[in-house]
Amino acid sequence: MRKVVFLQKISGIAGAEKYYFEIIPELRKQGWDVSFLGITLLQEREQTAAFYQELQQRNIPYHIIDTPNTLNWGLLKNIRRHLEAVQPDIIHCNLIHSELWVYLVNRLWRQKAKIITMAHGFDMEYTNRYGYKAVRQWGSVYQNITRLCHRTFDGVIYVSDALQQLHEQLGMTARYGKRIYLGFDFPEVQVPPKQHQICCVARLLLLKGHRYLLRAFVQVLERFPKLRLKIIGEGKERAQLEQMCVALGIAQQVDFLGFRQDVLQQVAASQAKVLCSVSEGLGVVLLEALHVKTPVIIFDVPACNEIIQHGYNGFLVPFADETQLAQRIIQVLEQPQLAQQFGDNGIEVLRTRFSKETMLRETIAFYETILKSA
Repeated sequence: MRKVVFLQKISGIAGAEKYYFEIIPELRKQGWDVSFLGITLLQEREQTAAFYQELQQRNIPYHIIDTPNTLNWGLLKNIRRHLEAVQPDIIHCNLIHSELWVYLVNRLWRQKAKIITMAHGFDMEYTNRYGYKAVRQWGSVYQNITRLCHRTFDGVIYVSDALQQLHEQLGMTARYGKRIYLGFDFPEVQVPPKQHQICCVARLLLLKGHRYLLRAFVQVLERFPKLRLKIIGEGKERAQLEQMCVALGIAQQVDFLGFRQDVLQQVAASQAKVLCSVSEGLGVVLLEALHVKTPVIIFDVPACNEIIQHGYNGFLVPFADETQLAQRIIQVLEQPQLAQQFGDNGIEVLRTRFSKETMLRETIAFYETILKSA
């Protein structure tokens, strides 16, 4: 039985973390011995509890290493001890912290296991400025660490074509790379009656582009003055965004809901879901919208445009075009038959391109290719 250890620094639950809930149980059903090694900062232990509880509920074996900071000798030795105890055939790390840890552990104590990683996104400071345009920054710590690690690893899984292209253009390639779309079995939701609202689900960060949406919403309110905007998510931009709503005169129409457990229900109850990110590694929140048949309106940026096909299961708007963004929102609200068609088509896209079965099959094939490599 082949053994795989997934390894990642855990801070909460987002797209990368949801991936484990889907892939690990399915790999175990297929006869793979899979476990999870979580690295947790001591000061973040409380906010990671929900993640480990979810692993336990899904009968996923896991081990936690607590650490006072992200890089120290004791942490590397603890990772080494765990890997020696498990003796995995594959170490599957995720995101830059785990990549650096595994690289160092392998340099200090040569590992017999094949080492792969998974690219879910890119440096936020970079994407805030350039999106997914390839610009080499020789002084970038992120680019240099990623390039160093990926060039020594056996393989990289990219969650979108856009991410794979960006890494290749920047010379951040491994011996073997493959794009594998994420796939999820989202829970069934009793779809509530549509409310006169639109929603945005995203962390409150600069690269998520909430400012574009708020200014476009002012224009939408001229046509639909009773419409509400539900903003779901938390982040360091919240205070500034709330102040912006006051300045725009829309504070009474915008609800900041924070982190919610009922995201699918909120999206299902909305007449449209809007996302204004500068870029996304893939966009799990878009897949959630397709699942509940809610029309999606987004900027035409990587890799959102790998999920949404303009005029088929949503609208793609030129980046930062707030007027056209408002017009497309109004169009969806005025044409319920179009919204219904987008929803039906979205289910088809989800079934044919972003299924868990496809993700599992391609992941196993990737593992087997890596294990056969010299």
